[in-house]
Amino acid sequence: MFCRKCGAQIDTGMRFCSSCGEVVSGEPTTPTNQFTVSSPSDNGQFAPKVNHKKIGMAACAIVLLIVIIGAIVIFTQSGNDNLDRRLVGRWEWTEWAEDWIEFRRDGSGSRMWWGVEETLTWETENNSRLRIRLEGERGSWFPYEIDGDILRMIDQWGDIWEYRKVR
Repeated sequence: MFCRKCGAQIDTGMRFCSSCGEVVSGEPTTPTNQFTVSSPSDNGQFAPKVNHKKIGMAACAIVLLIVIIGAIVIFTQSGNDNLDRRLVGRWEWTEWAEDWIEFRRDGSGSRMWWGVEETLTWETENNSRLRIRLEGERGSWFPYEIDGDILRMIDQWGDIWEYRKVR
């Protein structure tokens, strides 16, 4: 016999539940708590049955959480999708090594041009056009290609500017 209130096992002849104090009637009952009693385990004790529905829901929630965290990590690592990561680094102008351009992973950079260093931002479009925006300017798009450690950019007049990657 089991207590109607807490589901504890009650010995025959008891008038009150030894667990919660509920008055016991003489009728047989089934447990009413969240567990159901199964067959005796190896040690002769009754073990509660596992609630598979709750375990399944918890597993689904954990998987969903892992997927969301994975997506966040992937998208934050990719950062700006409009950056060709092959450009990241420092490039020296092949005709005059004192002039260079540097592209950083975050889309910022700098340029040394005829002894004047300038801050810039950059982005790419379809890995074929590069826009360099110098501080205070609107920015210009340049078709470009990377061949090994050589970067070639074509300006608006059709001149090709070659830079060699140094780091």
